Amino acid sequence: MLYFKAVLQYNYYMLKIARVCEGGVGWEIGLESGDVILDFGGGYDADILEYLYFDAAEKFSLTVRKADGRVEEHDIEKYPDERLGLDFDESAEIVPRRCQNRCVFCFIDQLPKNLRESLYVKDDDFRLSLVTGNYITLTNLSEADINRIIERRFSPLYISVHAADPEVRRRMMGSRRAGGAMELIGKFSSHGIQMHCQVVLCPGINDGKVLEDTLEKLYGFYPNVKSVAVVPVGLTKHRQGLPQIPPVGKKEALAAIGICQRYPGFCYCSDEMYLKAGIALLPYERYGEFEQIENGVGLIRKFEREFEQVLSKARPRQREVVVVTGKSSFNFICFLVERYQTINYLPSVEVAAVENNFFGDSVTVTGLITAGDIISALGERAKGKEVLIPRSMLRQFENVFLDGVSVADLEKRLGADVKVCEANGYSFFDALTGEV
Repeated sequence: MLYFKAVLQYNYYMLKIARVCEGGVGWEIGLESGDVILDFGGGYDADILEYLYFDAAEKFSLTVRKADGRVEEHDIEKYPDERLGLDFDESAEIVPRRCQNRCVFCFIDQLPKNLRESLYVKDDDFRLSLVTGNYITLTNLSEADINRIIERRFSPLYISVHAADPEVRRRMMGSRRAGGAMELIGKFSSHGIQMHCQVVLCPGINDGKVLEDTLEKLYGFYPNVKSVAVVPVGLTKHRQGLPQIPPVGKKEALAAIGICQRYPGFCYCSDEMYLKAGIALLPYERYGEFEQIENGVGLIRKFEREFEQVLSKARPRQREVVVVTGKSSFNFICFLVERYQTINYLPSVEVAAVENNFFGDSVTVTGLITAGDIISALGERAKGKEVLIPRSMLRQFENVFLDGVSVADLEKRLGADVKVCEANGYSFFDALTGEV
């Protein structure tokens, strides 16, 4: 297993080997558990990205410190498909670089106080962009980072653009360094680096003519800029002391969709934008490879298609079920449940649209619902039933909601059996049938 977290020790990065796979190149040259990789001979720190790069290389040197302190150098020649076969301990995990911007729309700045400290961490790290798809602003890159991305041809990068106009972008991001994004995107494009971009739409700031200009300039870098997602700004009730930004309403959503539709197959509005506009989403086939699904682009269509593919296979268990959803997804989930019940009789399925009191009633997406709001919404009527929630409500890799309540605690409070399903149609279908 590879962990993506680089740990700074003795002023340089290094990788401690936890396991050597028999038959791999590492095993053949005598590497052992406990050995530490100090350098790959490529001029950059020995982190997990360098390992992945040289794991596919044909010729390089490897500097290793043995458990007894001896330092060995190995000159390696191999076929590109031959693997080093190394797993690492926690030294390979990536500690994210902190974001230095002061974005007017930053969601983390809109969190209530006294939550877990980890929730307030803002990352802006190109390494996480590569390995997990996190969006970066390009304001946190050194010249060495830029050269490394180009030299290693690291792709794809996920970039928060928001505005092509330098002054507008500086204003939105609260950083003097924010103005040079388009030049850097152009530089990456000229070297064949692929990118996916996003625009957080803030009415009166980067909509209208500014959005038109942004999309036109980004499209000039197509196909290396492969896609752009336009999403409505998320505003919570915890904005005391922050700049005033009006929410995206129906008028603004319709205008943004109209602009984005000039670039089919390149620019997409999020599903939430269509829901705000009150118009039908694009057909499934228009979303290509769903490359912007983490931005909520095409999620509903993909979910629906997956659900329909397995709909006729149900063998439901007889039980009472409550499906928890946000207000924006309520009608869609009701539609799926009705489709399910026309083919597979299930005596009692309730779809509960939960009001978001934690962040404010303007936040209607399902992924930001907290356990406290579920408890307030369901109360005693969930007792003895199965309650279905999507994993998007929980912290990544944890069974904990944003308000710090665990799934186990929620079960106790509700007196219900809480089932967590992945945010796709297959998992939701299995949850309805009782297979989760």
